[in-house]
Amino acid sequence: IGYDVQIATSGKEALEQLASELSFDLVITDVVMPGAIQGTDVAKAAEALNRNLPVLLITGHAAEALDDLTPSNTYNVLTKPVSQNDLAAAIHRVLKP
Repeated sequence: IGYDVQIATSGKEALEQLASELSFDLVITDVVMPGAIQGTDVAKAAEALNRNLPVLLITGHAAEALDDLTPSNTYNVLTKPVSQNDLAAAIHRVLKP
C-alpha cells in the first residue's frame, strides 16, 4: 500500500532491528510470533526505546493475550482476519491521528 517496510521473521529479529540505527514511524507486530519473544515483548521494547513510536498489534486471540501490556495510547489493536483495506485504514489512523 505504498509504505517502505522492514520485515522481521521473529520477535528476536524485530528487537534487533529496533535496537539498530534504523528509524521507524510505526511498529506492526502479530501478538503471537515464532520463538520465545512475542509481539507484546516487541511492543514493550518499542515503547521503551521511543515512547512516541506507535505500535499496531494484530491478533487472532482473545484480549487476554494483551493483559501484560501497560495501558498506553501507543498500542492499537486489529483483530484477525484483517483485510488490506482494514490494515491500510489502521495505519493511516495511527500515523495521522
